[in-house]
Amino acid sequence: IEGFENETADLTIYELTVVLPALSNGLRTKLGKQNAVTNKEIVAGLMKNRGIQVTEARVRKIINYIRNRGIIPCLIATSTGYYVATDKKEMVDYIDSLLGREEAIRVVRESMQAQLRHFTQS
Repeated sequence: IEGFENETADLTIYELTVVLPALSNGLRTKLGKQNAVTNKEIVAGLMKNRGIQVTEARVRKIINYIRNRGIIPCLIATSTGYYVATDKKEMVDYIDSLLGREEAIRVVRESMQAQLRHFTQS
């Protein structure tokens, strides 16, 4: 994505072979909202304590990889952090949240496309 090349680049060999396994092992233990862990906590605590270097942006990228491949089923994120959902309602609520954000992004995109006409008319 233009302007976010470092954040959105494909995972490196280091991230796939070192960061991903460590992150996955840690996240698997975060069962239920009460055990949620924030991105900042992952980077500052869990990763640095193991000598693993990773940024918050790259943690998000790796978590996206984990979720899209089902490596940790039901891994969700809320304002309290990342955790593994332990009941169906948590998953349904999370999916509803994703749908709402997806709709909000679509509305902004459509508005920007309409505004783009200002440049083609002048």
